[in-house]
Amino acid sequence: MVPKIFDSMLRASVRLLGEAVTFQNQLTGSLPYSVSGVYQDAFETITETGETIISTNPICGFRILDLPTYPLHGDTIVARGKTHRVIEVNKDGVAGVTVLLHVL
Repeated sequence: MVPKIFDSMLRASVRLLGEAVTFQNQLTGSLPYSVSGVYQDAFETITETGETIISTNPICGFRILDLPTYPLHGDTIVARGKTHRVIEVNKDGVAGVTVLLHVL
């Protein structure tokens, strides 16, 4: 029951805040796939120890069920007219995934 609630909340968030991005899995050489993701040019986060990390790398968050395949290091995402390479993948443990990107 709890994962379904989180998935519903994430679906609503992506619908409200998301924008169209193009995802391509490099391992399978899949065709580019249009999906809605929550893109940010830079981000700030707080670690478990309370330290603040500020990054100028962009990130994009997705609902896992919206993706054609699970994102992997090296995949390509085109957002806001820029091509990005996935450099880190962070699953939220329930229904979403956030990828750290490098602008090519």
